[in-house]
Amino acid sequence: MFTQIPNAHSEVVTSLVFSPHVVASGEGGGLLCSTSGDDTAALWDLRAGNGASQRVVHLTGHHLGPVNHALFHPADVNILLTASDDRSIACWDLRRPEKAVGRISGFQEGVNKLLWLPVLSVGCGSAMGSGWNVVSACDDGHVYVHALALPESGINSTAVANTAAGTGLTTATDSTLVPVVGALVDKFRVSTSTVNDIVLAPNSTTTLITASEDCALRSWTLRPGQQFNSTAVGVLEDRLLANLDEFENPLNHIVVVPPGLMGAESVAAGADEQQASPAGAGEVGHSGGGGSGAFSRLNAGAEEENGGEDDEGDAGGVYPNQHSSAGISEAAGTGCWLLAACSECVFGVDFALRSGQFGSGTRAFVGHRDYVRGLEFTKEGTLLTVSDDSTAIEWNLSNTDPIRQVKLHEGMVMSSALSPSCTLLATGTDGGEIRVWRLPFETERMGGR
Repeated sequence: MFTQIPNAHSEVVTSLVFSPHVVASGEGGGLLCSTSGDDTAALWDLRAGNGASQRVVHLTGHHLGPVNHALFHPADVNILLTASDDRSIACWDLRRPEKAVGRISGFQEGVNKLLWLPVLSVGCGSAMGSGWNVVSACDDGHVYVHALALPESGINSTAVANTAAGTGLTTATDSTLVPVVGALVDKFRVSTSTVNDIVLAPNSTTTLITASEDCALRSWTLRPGQQFNSTAVGVLEDRLLANLDEFENPLNHIVVVPPGLMGAESVAAGADEQQASPAGAGEVGHSGGGGSGAFSRLNAGAEEENGGEDDEGDAGGVYPNQHSSAGISEAAGTGCWLLAACSECVFGVDFALRSGQFGSGTRAFVGHRDYVRGLEFTKEGTLLTVSDDSTAIEWNLSNTDPIRQVKLHEGMVMSSALSPSCTLLATGTDGGEIRVWRLPFETERMGGR
């Protein structure tokens, strides 16, 4: 273990993220941000080396509900966004962390996840000039896109700064004085339930993939450059490219697999349908629709790997079968692999970059006994999954075999993050503890391999 922070937060650690701007060398560990159900976020300096950690910033006094996610600005080392159940996003200048310098509001319910959307040209929604839009996944089933206007001096108003210093005003009053820094440029419904995660398709600024509580993966077209007003928000059919909705349980996370890690090109290209399905799962079925959810059931492989159990909480869900993968080639640049965490299982599906359709290439990673909360890719090209069952499992991506399983905490592991150097894994628990682990793990491989 690199370091341990037993009481990092008083409630669950909801997310972890390393700063992309601080890449530590030697024994250092970089700069880590944690968010929590205690309504705060914190920054931890791990650069002092093995066993050392120091909370350098405690972002508090703004949010009125659990903080679900944090995001470092890709170009400005000093800017951090935090998303909360209080229906807002806060913008922080880390040089002056005593008070949020901006807010994005107007959400109907809590905000779960954020990502940056680059603005490629004038007229793509960023009239205020930051070069980046912010995409938000929310409890109300919508995706929001805001153009971000960063305060020029970090503090947009001296009145705001003075309010934070000993005035006795309540947090709610303070937050209303924080200037608005986001203009809504796009909004559309993607689910009838909570949107848990979002990711952009590789090399795209217009194709978004969502993972939601209604047990579906969906792909969408983003249109922030078009005329938008709040009374004409998009609807499902207006943006929907493809719908993969036959999972049995909610989808917690979605990630794009880096090129080349999933192994045989024939799988992604659909040349061997039997091989494309998870081991023991049988053939992959097809449907002839245009991309909206006519997928047949298949879960035998997941049940077999769980010892044939048929409990309600087991096996993560029906294994989704998709359309033909003909023309989806990772090597040719026309396709990629996605991994989705569904209950205690992780499912892999291939994805056509040009059409936004889900293909018939499929994988299943079955081994955890409780919800999977994190998906990380190591320097060695393996997959690390962390789970409520207190463990991490390292997987061979090409054949879905588990390599090793490591006990991380006594409590449930609720969040994870990989350092920019891929040498450290940070994990957070339901009790507010953070641990940071050196990679690669040095425990024995399963079966002594």
